[in-house]
Amino acid sequence: MKHIKFYNEFDTDQSCIDQYAAKIKEISQKLKRHAYRMDGFVDYPLRIKKDLLEDIKNTAQHIIKESNVLVVIGIGGSYLGAKALIEMLGGVKDGGISVLFAGCNLSAKYHMDILNKIAGKDFSVLVVSKSGSTAETSFAFALFKQELKKRYKNKYVNRIYAVTDKTVGNLRKECEQNGYKTFDLDEDIGGRYSVLTPVGLIPAAVSGYDIDAVINGAYAAFKEYENDDVNNNDCLRYALLRRLINDKYKKEIEAFIFFEPSMLSFGEWLKQLFAESEGKDGFGIFPASLLFSTDLHSMGQYLQDGRENFFQTFIYTKFDGPDIKLEDTALSINEYNKIVYKSALSAHKSRGTPILRIETDALDEEVFGYIVYFFEKACAVSCLIAQINPFDQPGVEIYKAEMKKIMQSNMPQN
Repeated sequence: MKHIKFYNEFDTDQSCIDQYAAKIKEISQKLKRHAYRMDGFVDYPLRIKKDLLEDIKNTAQHIIKESNVLVVIGIGGSYLGAKALIEMLGGVKDGGISVLFAGCNLSAKYHMDILNKIAGKDFSVLVVSKSGSTAETSFAFALFKQELKKRYKNKYVNRIYAVTDKTVGNLRKECEQNGYKTFDLDEDIGGRYSVLTPVGLIPAAVSGYDIDAVINGAYAAFKEYENDDVNNNDCLRYALLRRLINDKYKKEIEAFIFFEPSMLSFGEWLKQLFAESEGKDGFGIFPASLLFSTDLHSMGQYLQDGRENFFQTFIYTKFDGPDIKLEDTALSINEYNKIVYKSALSAHKSRGTPILRIETDALDEEVFGYIVYFFEKACAVSCLIAQINPFDQPGVEIYKAEMKKIMQSNMPQN
């Protein structure tokens, strides 16, 4: 089932698209053959084992039974996808428990707030890290492990779960020493492409969501976008159009536009996906995310009258939940929201802003899995068209090295 519709709202020379058809076909076929290192996400919805899904669901039920809260510890791709899913679909469902996210910054206030929220409540911890040595993750894991020991003494180990490298790293070593329940990180899937693995599926299941439906949605997208024809594949077409907008019209910013506040964390995940994949060697489209109508009363001024250095990708999500309609009013609030969507589209098109548009048919688990896969593949293809490696992050590694150097210089000397 096709869960999204894609529209191109600006004039595109078909000859430009045709010029790239052979190159995109080659990239698509290479991705199928796993010719690029770390491209395992491409057929993951096909490869994921039923035994793994059952293990995740059973583990989630065990966590729900013994805890009121799950604290997920990780940064970047280790938490953003899970947070996006839970918030996009409306928070905790019946039968699930609250999920809080730690280790995604180094704010004392932020982590103290989490400690206050779990005061008097049973909790478990899920730590997500390939190595276990990332500063933010290490700090938060030590903090909440300390809290677990205070409350549960030597039984604290039964409340720690980990998603990490299957063989190496500090976290893997600690897991084996202490007997934590573990799930393996796939060696060929990087963090920002890992939403549909245990990284995202465990918090989703603990929150009460149907992870089989998430994978079914991703599988539907995998099948829909498996063909190599840019003229008959919306995923490949979106990947190319954003590249052409950047090259031909010199637009350096892609503003992802949402109309539901519950999509804001999905926007944060998109920002990481595209920025970390594409921003290299002085190259790349800068990703931003905005919420309409809220930002129309501030950023809307810039979008209408400011510098013309951006294009917009509208993501309009159909919402079938409860609507609100006042007495003696002609329209419901959702109908007003759709008018905002159409009005902003019309106003910004009148300026000549290139606009791409994606509409979903619902907000549920299947749609989440589908749209995640759409953007993961589109991001990789868009980077590869420009001969950029979408799977490494050398700039992030420079920051980490500098942080380690400064920390070592501030350590007390014996």
